[in-house]
Amino acid sequence: MALTQETAEKLGISYLPDESYAKARGQLQLSLNGVFQPFMKYGLDVFVPGAIEEVLKLADGFGLRVRGVDQPIDIDMIRRETWERRK
Repeated sequence: MALTQETAEKLGISYLPDESYAKARGQLQLSLNGVFQPFMKYGLDVFVPGAIEEVLKLADGFGLRVRGVDQPIDIDMIRRETWERRK
């Protein structure tokens, strides 16, 4: 579920403009790159970008959940959404 400004207002939760959201997400992604750096040294570098993207999606779901949006925090749901987009 993507949070829109309209949905956020209905739910009474804060909403970041796209530019601010992209900046915050980029900062988190850079931090995750640092966390996953050791995996890159052991030949797992091909998996790191995908793993980081899944962690970011989980973080988005977590952020919505703690603000009262009934959003599942589920890696299988993320994988299903990705598979559906590839079809």
